[in-house]
Amino acid sequence: MNNNIIPMGYITGAFGILGFVRIKPSTSNVDALGKYKALQVLINNKWESFQIEKYSVFNEYIQIKFIGINDRDKASKFRGATVGVWRSELPEPKPDEFYFVDLLDLTVINTKNDVIGTVTDVFETGANAVIVTKNIKHEYLIPFVKSYILEVDFIKKVIIVDWELDF
Repeated sequence: MNNNIIPMGYITGAFGILGFVRIKPSTSNVDALGKYKALQVLINNKWESFQIEKYSVFNEYIQIKFIGINDRDKASKFRGATVGVWRSELPEPKPDEFYFVDLLDLTVINTKNDVIGTVTDVFETGANAVIVTKNIKHEYLIPFVKSYILEVDFIKKVIIVDWELDF
C-alpha cells in the first residue's frame, strides 16, 4: 500500500440511480471527505484518483458523486473499495496529536519494560479509540486514553502504556 495515501474509509455500495457511492468514513468528521477535490480509490490493489463532483451527508455516511460515474451500475463496482487522500492534503496534526495510521507497527511496551506487542490496528468505539496490539501468543485491545497511553515516541517507534501482560 502507498504510504503517501492515507485510508479514510470504504465504499459500502451505490446510492441512488445517479452514480453516487456511499462511504463509511473512518474519520470522526463525516463530511471531511467531501471537502477534497479528489479521492483516491483502491481498485485491484492500485490507487486511482476520482474527482468529486458533489456530496451529501446522511448520519454516519457520506454520499459522493465522482465525475464520470453517472449511473448505479458504475457506482456499484466500487463496493468494498478503500478510499483515501494524499497525506500532503491532510492538515498537520497539532502537538501531541497524530493520525491513527502513524501508530501502526509501533512497538508497545509497559512501564516494566515488558513488550506487549506491535500495533496492528486502531479503531474508534465512540467513547475512545482502541489500539489492537498483537504478539506471538496474544492480542490486546488497549483503550487509547491518557490513563493507559503514557507516551508515544515516533523517534524510538514505541508506545509506553500502563498495562499488564495478564490484562
